Amino acid sequence: MSYAAYRARQAATESPLELELRAFGFVTDGLRSANDMLTRTRALQKNHDLWLTLVVDLAEPTNALPQEVRARLISVGLWSMRYSLQAMSDPLPLQPLIDVNREIAGGLADQARARVATVAPPTPPGAPTPTATAV
Repeated sequence: MSYAAYRARQAATESPLELELRAFGFVTDGLRSANDMLTRTRALQKNHDLWLTLVVDLAEPTNALPQEVRARLISVGLWSMRYSLQAMSDPLPLQPLIDVNREIAGGLADQARARVATVAPPTPPGAPTPTATAV
């Protein structure tokens, strides 16, 4: 299977929660490994873009999160975007951005684990279902 086909398959089977978790990991790894001005600027731009995407989604009236949670995440996102832009021109440490992203990713991972724990495993094709065997 080619890499492009693998990525397309992964995107088709990945939940929004899994996608967000993966995006935070990717962006945070970039911030952690930024060791020169070019990689730093690229990592900061990716961080800004991630948070911009999330803030726009959180501002949508159709977003399913409670209003208070959305407002808090928007506030964190706006701070992260401002800090990212400022850190592109000033020698600010990247650790505050890394810490925030790790906290958010930790919350997403907790949600993913909770979701997996509450979902029953799928019944294999051809296997009897619990209602089919009850008499």
